[in-house]
Amino acid sequence: MGWFAQLFSKKINKPKQSLKEIYLQFAQIISDNDDAVLDKVRSLFEQTPTFLATHQHYYDERGINPEQISQEALYWIGFADILIAHHYAAEFDWKEELADFEYFLQNLQGLKSFPMIDFPVLDASGAVHLWIEQINAHWQNQPLVLMQQDIDSDSHIVFPIKKEHVDFLKTTSQQIGQKFAETI
Repeated sequence: MGWFAQLFSKKINKPKQSLKEIYLQFAQIISDNDDAVLDKVRSLFEQTPTFLATHQHYYDERGINPEQISQEALYWIGFADILIAHHYAAEFDWKEELADFEYFLQNLQGLKSFPMIDFPVLDASGAVHLWIEQINAHWQNQPLVLMQQDIDSDSHIVFPIKKEHVDFLKTTSQQIGQKFAETI
């Protein structure tokens, strides 16, 4: 390949770190360096067959056969379930009961450092994506925002995050073909 072709064939947005390093950064940010979460993420990447054998239920509950999805999707789903299992994220169906939504959201680990953050009154007839938008609007002057991990389903994987990390999560997830966003 000539120098001109090499110059213009490079992917500009390709991350310089390995997938494992990127996921560990995600985990550090979302879990505030929780060692148990970081250990599980390392296990997901370094001991994938053992992780799958131990956590097959993560995939079974979603109707996913790990042998029939890409390695990248396997990591992304596993990562979501690690966050959920350690109470840094919660999973909601698109049409969740408001009381369940409020209960699980208010008990997430990421909110325990911010006891003064209040929640707006939400409309019980709404849907999860609307409630997330309402909360984020209400928290406009707060240091937190609710983000979501897109797992390509009608479920919402929701977690609180410091606003200073939003751009990194969005940009870096996009670079690896995945998506973190405030609204999905």
